[in-house]
Amino acid sequence: MWKRMRRPWAWTLGMVTVALLGLQCSAAWLHPTVRDSVEQPIYAICAPDQVQALDTGRDVILWGRLPLGLYQGGRVFGTSRDALMHLQQRGMLAQGYAVCRMSGDFSKDTYQVGSQSFMSHTLQVSERIGPASLANRPFEIR
Repeated sequence: MWKRMRRPWAWTLGMVTVALLGLQCSAAWLHPTVRDSVEQPIYAICAPDQVQALDTGRDVILWGRLPLGLYQGGRVFGTSRDALMHLQQRGMLAQGYAVCRMSGDFSKDTYQVGSQSFMSHTLQVSERIGPASLANRPFEIR
């Protein structure tokens, strides 16, 4: 293969450049955005395993949009009331799902597709807004 190529160093340099760009893009996607000041919070639905991880003190992140449309990002809501209504309409409260506030700002870290909002960046869960089941305690709506 190398004997037929006129400039093997150019091919190697090109592949190294592509690999470095790929690493930088994946690092930006894997590292969550955490904003110091948030004007309008983002609310998302946390799955039961994510709720359990939060209860044990572990950090939980939800993925943002991937390049080339490979993943559209997690579904988010502008208010905790909208997120709670989404859970109730789909019967997900009894299954252990919960509403969580994210580390981003709604105007800066989301995008719209029709009437639905999705995360444009990977975000960390700041706090769980209510219990996984409304039967245990009253649900707090902010």
